[in-house]
Amino acid sequence: SNYDARWFHPEKYTPNISDVNLSRLQTCDEGVNSYYEYLGAEYLNRTGDWGGVKIENGTGTVLLKCWQEKWWLSPVCRSNPDDCMPVITGGTGY
Repeated sequence: SNYDARWFHPEKYTPNISDVNLSRLQTCDEGVNSYYEYLGAEYLNRTGDWGGVKIENGTGTVLLKCWQEKWWLSPVCRSNPDDCMPVITGGTGY
């Protein structure tokens, strides 16, 4: 199976990202960015995609940049998040 939104549309079979109650989710900074600080730099080093990361003021740490502070979106999903399939993890967000 393939979840690449350029070729397939699995989002037709899942709720849209806009259907999820954002108040029930941690922010990326509370979850994945605080527990796995290295992921932003690792992602940037492997992809060169500056659109998916942010630089933390004061420390210069490269962190994942999240849409509405809750969702990290792949490049193909950033222009229209509802065209992509939301994935929710428990615990620390990874």
